[in-house]
Amino acid sequence: MARDWSTMFTADGAAATHTASFADPAVAGRRLVAVAVAPASIAPQPGWTELAGPMGMGELSVSTRVASGGETSVTWARDEGASTAPRTLAGWVESRNDIGPVVEGSVQQYGQAFVSPAGEVELAPITITAPGCRVYVAVSQVDGGEAWIPQWPDLLDDSTVFSAPGHGSEGVRLAVASGTPEPGTYPLVLRGLPAGFQVQVVAWAMEHGSSSDPEVPGQDAPPAETVVEAENRLPGAPQAEWDVVGAGDPSIQGFATSMHVTAGGTLNVKVHSPAAWSGIVYRLGWYGGLGARQVDTFTGTAVSQPHGTVDTETGMVSCANWSVNGSWQVPVDATPGVYVIRVALDGDRSTASHIGPFVVADPSRKAAVAVKLSDSTWQAYNHAGADPADPFRGRSIYGSGTSAGFVFDDAARSRAVSYDRPLVTRQHVPQTSFWNAEYPLLRWLERLGVDVDYLTCAQVDADPTVLHGRQVIVSSGHDEYWSAGMVEAWRSARDMTGGPHQVWLSGNDVFWRIRWDNGRRTYACWKDTLDGQLNPSGEFSGTWQDTRAFNGDRRPPALLNGQRFRLNGISAYPLAADSRHAGSPFWRDTAVADLTAGQTWTSPAHIVGFEANEPADMIPSEAPHGLIRLSEVTREVADMIADDNGATYTNTGSYTHAITAFRSTAGVVVWHAGTVQYAWALDDTHDRNPGSSQVSVTLQQALLNLLADLGVQPPEYPLPETLRMPDPVPLTAYGFPPAPVDPDPGPDPDPDPEPDTAVGMVRLLAADLADNPLLTDQQIRSILGIEGGNLKLAAATALETIARSEVLIAKRITTQDLSTDGPAVAAELRASAQALRDQVAGDEQDAGVDAGRALLPVWSFPLPVPWGDTLL
Repeated sequence: MARDWSTMFTADGAAATHTASFADPAVAGRRLVAVAVAPASIAPQPGWTELAGPMGMGELSVSTRVASGGETSVTWARDEGASTAPRTLAGWVESRNDIGPVVEGSVQQYGQAFVSPAGEVELAPITITAPGCRVYVAVSQVDGGEAWIPQWPDLLDDSTVFSAPGHGSEGVRLAVASGTPEPGTYPLVLRGLPAGFQVQVVAWAMEHGSSSDPEVPGQDAPPAETVVEAENRLPGAPQAEWDVVGAGDPSIQGFATSMHVTAGGTLNVKVHSPAAWSGIVYRLGWYGGLGARQVDTFTGTAVSQPHGTVDTETGMVSCANWSVNGSWQVPVDATPGVYVIRVALDGDRSTASHIGPFVVADPSRKAAVAVKLSDSTWQAYNHAGADPADPFRGRSIYGSGTSAGFVFDDAARSRAVSYDRPLVTRQHVPQTSFWNAEYPLLRWLERLGVDVDYLTCAQVDADPTVLHGRQVIVSSGHDEYWSAGMVEAWRSARDMTGGPHQVWLSGNDVFWRIRWDNGRRTYACWKDTLDGQLNPSGEFSGTWQDTRAFNGDRRPPALLNGQRFRLNGISAYPLAADSRHAGSPFWRDTAVADLTAGQTWTSPAHIVGFEANEPADMIPSEAPHGLIRLSEVTREVADMIADDNGATYTNTGSYTHAITAFRSTAGVVVWHAGTVQYAWALDDTHDRNPGSSQVSVTLQQALLNLLADLGVQPPEYPLPETLRMPDPVPLTAYGFPPAPVDPDPGPDPDPDPEPDTAVGMVRLLAADLADNPLLTDQQIRSILGIEGGNLKLAAATALETIARSEVLIAKRITTQDLSTDGPAVAAELRASAQALRDQVAGDEQDAGVDAGRALLPVWSFPLPVPWGDTLL
């Protein structure tokens, strides 16, 4: 457990970039630390997280990253906006297998530290709370003209000092030291520095870590507890291999004909390419920090696709007239998840772009957590045009784009968009793409091994039951564009007894109303709110919250989930909680829990952004009953506040952000982060990285606490050392009311069903016998309807329904003389449910049936009673 290697680099000539070669190729999962000083502003290449920025007479740059594997160098470049190139540079890089992420709040930087006549600089003390943390201190000087060697504090026992001769008089000198003290608070006094001069200093700490921990998956691990945990132990691929820059190369662009595909199915793609090409399919995840795993490959033919069509009324561009020139046959055993296809020319693999992200689903299972992607919003900002030779020249619902950039212009906007065209949102509007705030959430959930499925907007609109049978459903990222079907699906899930709890890790959500068409491959959004009148279709298509008379179906999101959009983008502020919130179980085992009267905890600087909401109780008449605030901060904002209708976004005034939660009358908890970028606190790998780590162990632990209290605990093994596995607490500890008790449903029309009936067979499989039933016969009939009559799937859903209900768990313990450990009983029920689902998959494979296709169940009964809203 130590350093793999370190290397020093000096450059004495002017250049826009300076590259330091590593002593050895980097090993996947190792943590790299790079320090450099130059007499001008510099920045490391993309993929590195910079901890310290420009300071003093130049820049002392400190950055880290997890190695993808095979990297051989790091490049420091002239920072954007810098007036001159760095004329010299001194750099130092090391690779270690015993360090983890930067300790939250540990970074100190001093841009103008003046050395005392005694040659000393006194820094703020540093506190270490966990064993094994490594403390670093870096000191630099520009144009000093004098050699010096620091006398380091005793806690630093490993040091390097060297100089770069410079160009003219602009030499630089760099010193770096580190050590692993025992937990405690240590003074930091540096001695032996050039008296009377100015130096730059950065101090920071790295958590203890190990390459035998989850950074390198699968080593010395116990058996995986979930499909997702097992999947993420497989070898990953370096990001440089699977990712592209922006939207990729404009000469090869394409799209899939569906946003989701079942395991065992076929995904057709349409690609404009001047030459033969091939596609490499990757599943996105954690994979030891690499972020994706290669799953498959397939080939495609060269096709110069025709011009797409442009609708004369709405301006919508569609490339549906392109021909299919490639297909991926999805393996039957493909793990459900989010996938991308990297399509590249056969003769030049660097000429590449992405198809996707898209979802691979397994209808035979329902994971405890389902994350809904914000794909309708990706398309709203997608400006792909009709000319395949110039794909970036086109219109979105916001304006027009070219290869050079995007112009927000309401006069030029389209009124409808199509999924049948390349997805180029990431090129110029990365803040609203998957890669900004959805990808870091995915990485974190999969790192923890959470049992998770992913859903598209069209899936939720077409079949609201995809939300049922879950423990938690999640809205992620910039979730702005919602159809009536999507809104109703989430509302009905919220109001169902035993329905899934809702976690909104999103902002500006449920804002614009859309209307699907063409098999949910297109949708219209006229934005009547901006135009101030009803559109020609006669069906309102503005913001859901618009208060004006032409909105005949007003359903403000504040009443749905407890938040409304207020802070426009691009904005960036810290989230804050104070001593008023410290007692909430949400914050247990975090820095917030330790706050005393008058104290405030503040997150990294970019968590509230790029757009964000306000709590619904800012307008009390539109606040759900029992809404509580779990954090709160108010600040003055200029030119970024939206009005109540969502028609203007340039107001100035006070803005309040808060995390909120409430419990519906059906007992469902609705928790809302109120910001697009909460996920930046979970993982640092995402687009628009601001150059400093936004990861917050406090916000990670708080979310982990919430998930546990909502019935979702990840496996013990992959849990990072920085987090503590929560013991679930009753939801009433949050201040929520108890879960409702179902009223007496009256006499059962079939109080003692025979085992040879469908209801009776489900009861036998679920061990919910008629003498002390937990579910009514009508509820079981409804479940049978949901599951298409399949008895085993119906029994699995019944078990999961019981496991989600505190009332039913308590009744099961009482009537069946079980252990009084409610969470343990719920876990056993969920395990039994999963075993039944696994049996269904096995039954279908034994019968030669494709488990990923919707066919008649292997073991089923006819359904004389249609299902309705009676179950939940």
